[in-house]
Amino acid sequence: MNDHDTTVLSSRLHHLADDMTPAVDVVAQVRAARARHRSRRRARLTVLAVATVTATMVVGVPIAIGTLTSSAPSEVAGPADLSTSAVPTTNDADMKRAVAEARVAAQAAQAQAALEQQAAAEAALARQAAEAAAEVPGLPVPAGWERRTFQGVTFAVPPGSRTADTIDESAEPSFMEGPSLTWNGPSLGDGEYSLVTVRLLEPFEGGLPPMDGDYFLPVVPGGTDTHAFVLTLGPDNDPIPGRTTVERTSFGVQILAGDRRVVIGGQFPAGAAGEQMARDVIASIAVT
Repeated sequence: MNDHDTTVLSSRLHHLADDMTPAVDVVAQVRAARARHRSRRRARLTVLAVATVTATMVVGVPIAIGTLTSSAPSEVAGPADLSTSAVPTTNDADMKRAVAEARVAAQAAQAQAALEQQAAAEAALARQAAEAAAEVPGLPVPAGWERRTFQGVTFAVPPGSRTADTIDESAEPSFMEGPSLTWNGPSLGDGEYSLVTVRLLEPFEGGLPPMDGDYFLPVVPGGTDTHAFVLTLGPDNDPIPGRTTVERTSFGVQILAGDRRVVIGGQFPAGAAGEQMARDVIASIAVT
């Protein structure tokens, strides 16, 4: 085979290859490749977007609940700090303890407020009693003495009380027991003290019990029947022998006022001064 034959054969083979190979449009191929790339990119973005939304719905719900917080029931909920404290953690025990402590503090504050309210009410009653006692007409009161009013009974006491008045309203009225108020005066020595006590009892067989010994019949406004005594007690005639060695002036008054028996008694220092104090107390009594 010579060179001419080789050239002819090569030419025919090239023509045959051209006939078997389809025509290539380079521009079209580039465009198609770009279209396929955009389509794949859009698919990836779509999948990523769906995954993101799904994750937000699953994870974001508890976070969203935590972010809408309110520091008090009356406040409007608002966005909170998206930190780890917004997600339930082991700090729940601390929160429960804080709530319990706040509840205890609130109860203590309520108790304190109730005590203050009670004290204010008692102070108001004391003022009303003092005003009512001051308005009672015709009661001679020595200079410097103080008026007392207890459940409709008004009387006066000397200055210099040792402690505040003792009030007991728990006892039900009977022949021997009933509500009482005691003025606590200075010491007389050997465990004895000056005092004035008013007690409200039931009548004795519809009236007053009989009296023995020396007594007198003072006029008490508001009373329908009255008797009283003033005497000196000491070691020789004390109702309880050996109880004390102190001499003192003792006095007592019983007043019938409707369905009540008012008993007022007490003691002061022995002697003329103490006896006059007892009679001044008796003269200041009125019942309404």
